[in-house]
Amino acid sequence: MSGLSTDDRNYLAAGGYGFIIADGALNFGTEWVTQLFYRANLFSGTFYLTANYQFVVNPVFNQDREPVHVIGFRAHIKF
Repeated sequence: MSGLSTDDRNYLAAGGYGFIIADGALNFGTEWVTQLFYRANLFSGTFYLTANYQFVVNPVFNQDREPVHVIGFRAHIKF
């Protein structure tokens, strides 16, 4: 869970724009992220493959946005 400081909330409510948050007026809500992942060790510790799922409620601290499902994959190779 994460949120914004009072100063940040006031700035955005006044129509300010942030690096990631560029909505103007903001219906503030605490952002909540849940993450699940699984890492598979393939080829004797030289290659790893990770699957990742994230569920985000109030993305970018805005209650007007629907929850978001994020799916990702990551590969790690050791030389």
